[in-house]
Amino acid sequence: MQFCEAPYNVIVKSCYALVLLSLAIVGCGGSGSSGPGPTPNPTAFLGLERTRQVGPVNYSYYQFGQGQPLVLINAFGMTNANWTTTLLRELGKRYRVTIFDNRGIGRSVDTSPDQLTIDTMADSTVALIEALGIHKPDILSWSMGAETALTIGLRHSNKVGKLILVGSDAGGPNTLPPTPEFMAIAVLADPTIAQVMSIIFPPGHQAAIDRYLEGWHEMPVDLALPDQRNVQLGAFAIWQTQGVWEQLPTIQNPTLVLHGAEDISTPIENAQGIANRMPNATLVQFPNAGHAVLFQEQETCLTIMDIFLKE
Repeated sequence: MQFCEAPYNVIVKSCYALVLLSLAIVGCGGSGSSGPGPTPNPTAFLGLERTRQVGPVNYSYYQFGQGQPLVLINAFGMTNANWTTTLLRELGKRYRVTIFDNRGIGRSVDTSPDQLTIDTMADSTVALIEALGIHKPDILSWSMGAETALTIGLRHSNKVGKLILVGSDAGGPNTLPPTPEFMAIAVLADPTIAQVMSIIFPPGHQAAIDRYLEGWHEMPVDLALPDQRNVQLGAFAIWQTQGVWEQLPTIQNPTLVLHGAEDISTPIENAQGIANRMPNATLVQFPNAGHAVLFQEQETCLTIMDIFLKE
């Protein structure tokens, strides 16, 4: 079903989803806020960085905000810093948020000698959730984080609540791979910021890129090293051959799929396949957005997420 007046297209799979997204349309008429004013310390809301040893992983994480628990799982090669103050500040007004560096990335040190896989990332993420005493949090996930969230839904569905997948695919032979343009930059040992921005935002969206970079530069320095990204690249290669495509119909968690139609990392057909195969999934696709749709269309995404999570 297409809503012509909204800046996205919607696949509706239930009456609940129709209500959810019709309400979202009412509140998505563009940017009506000038954003937060300047603050002496733009990251004060994060609180202090914390660490927690969970098996072979010493996780770096932050917890902030009030409300129902929301755990964020990040994208390939990215750390806490890549969520940006702009997004995190808004989420903290709504939810009790937990962000963490994935195992072996940034400041989360992984001493396991075993091959990293999406399965082990999912199991380890749930182990962290349990170690922190978070009861059935909802999950907001991006890219490789969405692959992890799908695997959590398959392996640990009773440990989490609702799933939000941004820029997701289900792996395996039925998944369309990233475009050559994306992979040419993704495999670089030390890509420039401009190169990274060029593969997660479509052309012509410099204002959105500037907003993202401003929020990123305000975050504490937390960079992934080239060898850390290479380890995650190995996990992604395994995912491409295996994935969870065949098991998607068994994942019962209510799921919201947000996707940019101009995504060169994860072609839109992958999100459409996920939404069609999962029994409780709704897809919202943004015609003029890329892999960083959550940041490019932040206000609209937050409106839709709020309705979905509060139902």
